[in-house]
Amino acid sequence: MENLYNRQKLLLRYLLEANDFKPVKVFAQLLSCSDKTIRNDLIYWKERGITIEGISGKGIRIADIKKDRINDILSKNQEKNGITTTQRRMKILFDLLEGKQVRLSIQSLSDKYFVSKTSIVNDLSMIETQISQYNLKLHKDVKGTVLTGAETDIRKALVDIISQFIQTKETQIRPNYSRINYDTLSELEQHFIKENIQTIEKIIEKTEIFLDYKITEPYYINLVTHVLILIERIRHDKTVYTEFEGNQLKSNGKFYVAAELMTQCIENNFEVTLNEAETFYIFQYLTSAGGISKINDIVDNSDNNVCVQTIAMDIIEISLKIYPLKFSFSKKLYKALLLHLRPMLNRINYKIYIKNPILDQIKVEFPETMILLKLIMLKIQIKYTLTPIREDEIGYLAVYFQNAIEEFINKKRIVIVCSSGIGTSHLLEKRIKKYFPEWEIIDVVSAKQVGEIINDKQVNLIISTVRLSIMTDIPIAYVSALFNENDAQNLRELFVRQFSKAEHVLDHKKIIQEKDINFEIFAEQSKCIAKLSLTPLLQMIVYENNSLDKVEINVSNTTLKKEILNVYLPDKKDLSEDIIKKIYYWILGNR
Repeated sequence: MENLYNRQKLLLRYLLEANDFKPVKVFAQLLSCSDKTIRNDLIYWKERGITIEGISGKGIRIADIKKDRINDILSKNQEKNGITTTQRRMKILFDLLEGKQVRLSIQSLSDKYFVSKTSIVNDLSMIETQISQYNLKLHKDVKGTVLTGAETDIRKALVDIISQFIQTKETQIRPNYSRINYDTLSELEQHFIKENIQTIEKIIEKTEIFLDYKITEPYYINLVTHVLILIERIRHDKTVYTEFEGNQLKSNGKFYVAAELMTQCIENNFEVTLNEAETFYIFQYLTSAGGISKINDIVDNSDNNVCVQTIAMDIIEISLKIYPLKFSFSKKLYKALLLHLRPMLNRINYKIYIKNPILDQIKVEFPETMILLKLIMLKIQIKYTLTPIREDEIGYLAVYFQNAIEEFINKKRIVIVCSSGIGTSHLLEKRIKKYFPEWEIIDVVSAKQVGEIINDKQVNLIISTVRLSIMTDIPIAYVSALFNENDAQNLRELFVRQFSKAEHVLDHKKIIQEKDINFEIFAEQSKCIAKLSLTPLLQMIVYENNSLDKVEINVSNTTLKKEILNVYLPDKKDLSEDIIKKIYYWILGNR
């Protein structure tokens, strides 16, 4: 029944594309059926209100006045059959990336998806724009369309398109036999054999045991998908051999040995042959996968790990100089950064991109921390000559710092000042403990006693129901006597937004600016060394200009109601903590 309906739709589309009368036998040949079948299909459409003209000796055609309506019918039927325009383009892109067919013709794609040739041409145009981010191109000739580009770039695009397929599915439970969630697994099973997926998972499990290293999400599914794609590409004589130089392949260490073991297992289980470059390809993804390991294995004295330790220290030290909350150096934060930075730096080096599934949530929940980490990692990028660090990576770092910040907030010694009676005082104390159970309440006192208490005991915060006239550097939070949800929220914001003195928040139109400088001309004479999106409405561009004797910063506006923060450095080393701090407070003050 489905094939019957598809044929009828295809007939309707062929009629729509025809500019003039055509004999019934032409359509019968196109659809590989009899003239009688075509005439029955014409009756089917006439009964549904489609006017079809027929002239003896000339053939049939659709009345012009009905063409728009037919386009609507085909479009609606397409959505009812479970595929939208976006999904169709994703499937075409996957076919191009997979490369099982030498050429994809516009006619074959038109027939496959029951849409006009014009729609397919538009699809290919959109796809060409989409694949440019992977340095891939479409080559078109009379034989059809083929995708061209480096093998590693094609594999990256394949992983991303599979991830997009997964995002369109409804969330369901994880099956017992796999570490992969149901949505991801069901999508993988549409492209790869289920038994092959299970075999790859077993090979990775053996590798984890050898490394004493548990690969976590999203790196685990990233590795599984890449290995599955690797096997399929090799089976179709697609390899990465020519894309690696000999000196790149001279890798050693436990991760490379693990890659060699994985190569042997893949060859034995799938009856394929992997060259040395493919082993190195596996090594790249293994050593770039985040996970859980013994800390002693991470903080060894190898050159790579010394670099990781140095960068981790730099990130923490810069944050302590900039962030308004002076949280102390945390060993827990340092260890977390070590575990994350080693594979992250490998990903940056090997241009391996991951998707952070909670990135949007992080930007909404922790905007100040996200902006801070973007600025810090820009300095790290420039200092260590790294390629641009993506938002997905910075989002994970922001979570580690947010944890450290909230731990600092939770470790508070407080004094409650209350002018009410004993009963109300005890109720206030209980309600504060309800919202902040980690806080240590030193005492509940009157306004007259508070000065004596804070001099004798170490206090981090004063919570008061009455206005205080004491001189102190300790933060004071004023709350209602019954302490409700609004009071609790205001307290949280007091710490997260505990900014420095007003002089740090600079003028909205100017941060640092010399009056005699024409910044438009100055930008043309400067070298752009970095670009960074700080917020949806603010971009930061860093320039280097050796003719300067100090840092210059200005704000310019775009036609899209966005602002650009232009930073001009005499030398790239001049992006100091002080400059970052001024930029950070300016952003927070003008958001």
